[in-house]
Amino acid sequence: MKQIIALISMALLTLIWQPPALAGLDPNWQNPEAKFTASKNATDTKQITWRHTDNVQKECEAESHKRKLGGFGYAVVVAI
Repeated sequence: MKQIIALISMALLTLIWQPPALAGLDPNWQNPEAKFTASKNATDTKQITWRHTDNVQKECEAESHKRKLGGFGYAVVVAI
């Protein structure tokens, strides 16, 4: 019985003292003041495609589903 308790205690201590798996990827995971790079998120170019449509709601829903976002779930308001 003492061996089982010792084994469980050792396993729990091992789990407690391990850093989170994802945090181990960043060398500054313990530093809340650490700088991070956003260069992968920034871009200087955008692509805009203009399309003529008679049914804006249908086009917006189709585009949302195409991008696997599940649709809007509400009416899209078109300002003319």
